[in-house]
Amino acid sequence: MGGRVVVEGGRVLTVDETQLKKKVQSAADRLREQNRGEWALADRLAPIVGRVCRALAREPYPLNRYGSADWLDTPVV
Repeated sequence: MGGRVVVEGGRVLTVDETQLKKKVQSAADRLREQNRGEWALADRLAPIVGRVCRALAREPYPLNRYGSADWLDTPVV
């Protein structure tokens, strides 16, 4: 970059990767703790949401695959 070597031997020379990894891990740990309740709720809801999604996927959806205005006149089954 501008005559400077910024990558050498597969390592970025302009970033302290070790320090960056520590900061990222710290942020991930903090967010995991802050959102513990939301993750617990998501775990409890996952089976229900999964069943609803599978049930909806089995139902016909009134979509004209050609994208024309004819779908407006198509009865919903």
